[in-house]
Amino acid sequence: MFLIWGNKPTEKIIGTTNKIFHCDHCGNDIRFQLRLSRNWFTTYFIPIFPLSTKRRLECPICQYGCDVSKEKALEILAECSQSLK
Repeated sequence: MFLIWGNKPTEKIIGTTNKIFHCDHCGNDIRFQLRLSRNWFTTYFIPIFPLSTKRRLECPICQYGCDVSKEKALEILAECSQSLK
């Protein structure tokens, strides 16, 4: 029997900051995006469990940014949801 495994990266935008930041890379003043990237263990191309997780705060124009901790990402998301109310 054949067993096929590998990994599959996924990425999605989970929030946008309320504050406008100045991007040092492209020079734009813009709201940064919070992205969640996961690398999944797959069997027969079906994602089974995440191998790694990264949260990144980045400029939506040039994708320049930095990795943030889980606590900081939750703080940013809470700030975003408060502004929607």
